[in-house]
Amino acid sequence: MKLLIIRLTIALITFVIGIVLPSISFYHGSQISPQPAPVEVTTQIPFKPQPKESPSLPPELNPPKGTDLSIMVALSDDPPSFTVKHIKLDKDRRATIDLDLGEHIYGQEVTLHFPDSSASYRILERYRNSMTISAEGPHLDLVDWRHFDSSWTPLKSQGASRFRTLESEQIDSAAFPKTTGAEIIKEVRRRVGKDWPRIIELAETCNGPDDNTCIVTISSIYLRIQKQVGDRWSDVGMVEIRIPMGC
Repeated sequence: MKLLIIRLTIALITFVIGIVLPSISFYHGSQISPQPAPVEVTTQIPFKPQPKESPSLPPELNPPKGTDLSIMVALSDDPPSFTVKHIKLDKDRRATIDLDLGEHIYGQEVTLHFPDSSASYRILERYRNSMTISAEGPHLDLVDWRHFDSSWTPLKSQGASRFRTLESEQIDSAAFPKTTGAEIIKEVRRRVGKDWPRIIELAETCNGPDDNTCIVTISSIYLRIQKQVGDRWSDVGMVEIRIPMGC
């Protein structure tokens, strides 16, 4: 009987231990903070941007003897290139230069080379809009018909005898006097007669300036050079820069 009691006691103790130990393990396990997930570390390689190709630098001014002023001209390449046109005024103190397709003087530098360098000079700029009838290649430029002439704008000084021309954003190349389609057709017929029927057909599609094939654009830019004499400004030169209107 005593042996039976001992065996029952051992079995009961074993049963109790089997219940208590898992509970203790679960309790202690719940107090341990979970380990964070491993973070993958990558080595960052510094990014080196590719250097952009520098635009061609404007050429240095080396005007020939007798030059009155030099004008920087930009060619619309990528990157842009530059050239200089040296200008000598005639006996009437006037000059005309013609730009080629792709050339422009927007935001370019004008340098005066007048002997009297101690005097104060300024340059005023004005632009002229004219109409061209485009035939997708050939075109009829009405440069001696109606125009829009802007007001004179003083150019920004870059230092002694150096100035900066107007930027393209400062120019309204579509401004033009009020004109009817009938007036355009009449002028075109007067010029070409029956020799160019295609251009007359194109003009007949226009209801007015800057409509369909009747394109309004800049035909000339004028630079008016003045010298300060006492308390007034006196004209000492005028340059017309003619802009190609078609391709």
